[in-house]
Amino acid sequence: MRPLSRNGGFVRCTRCSAPLSGELYNRDEGGRCPRCSAELRVTAFPALYRSPEIPSGGAPAVAEGEASCFYHPQKQAAVPCGSCGRFLCSLCDLELAGRHLCASCIEAARGRGDWTPLITSRLLYDQSALSLAIFPMLFVFPTLVTAPMALYLAIRYWKAPTSLLPRTKLRFVAAILIASAQIAGWTFFFVSLL
Repeated sequence: MRPLSRNGGFVRCTRCSAPLSGELYNRDEGGRCPRCSAELRVTAFPALYRSPEIPSGGAPAVAEGEASCFYHPQKQAAVPCGSCGRFLCSLCDLELAGRHLCASCIEAARGRGDWTPLITSRLLYDQSALSLAIFPMLFVFPTLVTAPMALYLAIRYWKAPTSLLPRTKLRFVAAILIASAQIAGWTFFFVSLL
């Protein structure tokens, strides 16, 4: 491995952003930043020391007439992006829900929140219904309003997707039973007043 030059360090200090020389890389005892004296420990992979591989004669790695990757022009394209149409090499190709996409399109879809395979969280209606049925019982009177709400949530979202992890319908069942008992209790209370 050839050491990096003093001025050509790829890694920068985390405190002052000064470029770090190759002598600080992969040392067991670590080292200090030459500018701010912050204690650092830099671990660099061997690929950092290698120059990019260029085919002999300076010819491009992609054969004449072949498409190259939009992000890696030296690599041959494998598939086009299903959203923007850019050619992608096998490294850049991300297959989600049967579509081949580039990282830019996935990030844009995630930012807009309009592509369902990228959902990372869901509202847990079963948990909400159960909470609406149980917590207001501490104060009794809110159950007059929250019991019908819990019953509505449990019935309305019975078939809605649950958590990203498999869950049973037990919380929905518990919410329906508790909310029904509260509604029955309030009905009995009001009938007994009359």
